[in-house]
Amino acid sequence: MVVVEIGYRKYVMDTEKAVKVAELLANAELYDRTYIPQEERVDSDVEYIHHIWGAEDTVAMRVITDHTYRMAKLAGKKD
Repeated sequence: MVVVEIGYRKYVMDTEKAVKVAELLANAELYDRTYIPQEERVDSDVEYIHHIWGAEDTVAMRVITDHTYRMAKLAGKKD
């Protein structure tokens, strides 16, 4: 099993699926938007500035043993 970290979230999946996720995200562009406070707006209809830029290292992966996976699954959701 592989833990795939995307942003601040971590997902666990088998190796084949983790590789597919990494390959898909390697070609993705990043998107974000910035809120413009009312007093700084040039055009009153524009509330956000939208940004798109090239991909960065957005995915981290690490292998976990089957034993670790089973123990984590038994522990369930943390409080």
